[in-house]
Amino acid sequence: MQDLIKKFDSALCDIGNSLLTQPLFYNSPISIRFEIGYGDIDNQENYFNHAVDRLIKIYNHNAFKPDILRINIIEDDCFVSKKSVLDACRAIGLGEFFERLDESDIDGEIIAEHQLYWNIDKSDFDYKKLFFEIVRGDFGGNRGFVDSVYFLDSENHILFHPYDDRGADLIAADREKIRCFYDDFNEWILDYDREKIDKLFLS
Repeated sequence: MQDLIKKFDSALCDIGNSLLTQPLFYNSPISIRFEIGYGDIDNQENYFNHAVDRLIKIYNHNAFKPDILRINIIEDDCFVSKKSVLDACRAIGLGEFFERLDESDIDGEIIAEHQLYWNIDKSDFDYKKLFFEIVRGDFGGNRGFVDSVYFLDSENHILFHPYDDRGADLIAADREKIRCFYDDFNEWILDYDREKIDKLFLS
């Protein structure tokens, strides 16, 4: 358990965002922000399928070898419960996990964040269904997967964070490790942040 968590923490330090501060794109020195959802949002089936397809292509890129999955859970009274998230995780084939509890005092209120870790190096869980859970979270799905799922390639120190139906961040310790994503998925880069991203890779 400790080795898995230490490996994750060590990679975050090398990436330059040791506290996993959100939004990752704006709080990490080397980052790309991709637009995931596109097309007619009123046609939800096509919209979700398009978004999931983009996530699958990034996830399956030969430069990315994810071996650790982390999901953060902050329970609330309305939308998010640890049980509902874990039930969904089991349904897609995620088994044994390790947990770290992080408690923060925010304006006098103690906020408990459950950090769940899986070793996915040799796992055959259905990551496509997990992507689907993420992109439909704000459309009546399980809100526990919105902005809370992180895939780490601990060897190359690359972190992939599909935050919701709109987009995904890719951050790394070494610009050259993700240059191929910049090249191969350039047309998916979010236009709003394109100038900053181009400056990083073209300078």
